[in-house]
Amino acid sequence: MPPRPTYFFKESPFFEIRELILSNMSLDASPTHRATISRNLTLNESQSGRLKTDPSLRLLLFSALEQPLAPFSRLDIAFPSQIEVKVNDDEVKANYKGLKNKPGSTRPADITDFVRTKVANQRNSILITYALTQKASRSEVSYPISFPNLTLS
Repeated sequence: MPPRPTYFFKESPFFEIRELILSNMSLDASPTHRATISRNLTLNESQSGRLKTDPSLRLLLFSALEQPLAPFSRLDIAFPSQIEVKVNDDEVKANYKGLKNKPGSTRPADITDFVRTKVANQRNSILITYALTQKASRSEVSYPISFPNLTLS
């Protein structure tokens, strides 16, 4: 059984979260220096098979600021202001900031192409380095289906 999500993110017209793959990545407040968190991600046979057969499925990295009522409310995606994400020693280039003064405009980081999916139960390393954060954050890797061809009119 997949882990139960500790955070619920606001719904998006561009993706639907299907399964939580990796949770409990806590990014503690670090106002004066850099901090690093490292986790291992292992996909089982079912998850690996679904990623190979359905190209619309993506592995996305989500993050949100810790809030007192987080388990009971929907949160905006928000990454620390200075963040670097590496998967299997490859840097994930993504827009971690969103639009200025527009909460909720940040998109999750797509790490699908960096994760080894050819062989099930293969270990993937995720390394997150961040700095100058006043508030703690939590990050999770989820297994949503994305809707890349959806347009708003």
